[in-house]
Amino acid sequence: TLAMTNCADKMATPLADGALKEMKAKIGDVSHHTFAYHWARIIEAVEAIELIAQYLEDPDIVNPDCKTLDVEPREGNGVGVVEAPRGILLYNIWSDDQGICKKLNLLVATNHNIAGIEKTLMHVAKQVFEDKALEGLKLPDPWID
Repeated sequence: TLAMTNCADKMATPLADGALKEMKAKIGDVSHHTFAYHWARIIEAVEAIELIAQYLEDPDIVNPDCKTLDVEPREGNGVGVVEAPRGILLYNIWSDDQGICKKLNLLVATNHNIAGIEKTLMHVAKQVFEDKALEGLKLPDPWID
């Protein structure tokens, strides 16, 4: 993500492109700052949301005359595993008889990495009084509640 924004001259959508230009104006064309990684993730998320909005307005994609799969919604339970940039995501979904999600259980990368996060925090806490607090800091995923 940060490597991509370091290499990119522009983004595919207007808001994301503006955000990239603003980031580069503030921190330079190439950044290795740990916190810049989260800024880069936001830029990529904005681009993805803008692209989704474009796709949902494309008549070739949302055309009601398109052939759809002959799938009938039903009540059920599904389990899946997906690889993501920050680790493996495991999920379990329960749906109602209309195919609408009624319950979702996610096991995200932070759950897998919590031991490493705690170890890093303990290491940093011990060094606070030696003025070395930021040397070993590795940021976990941002926690948005």
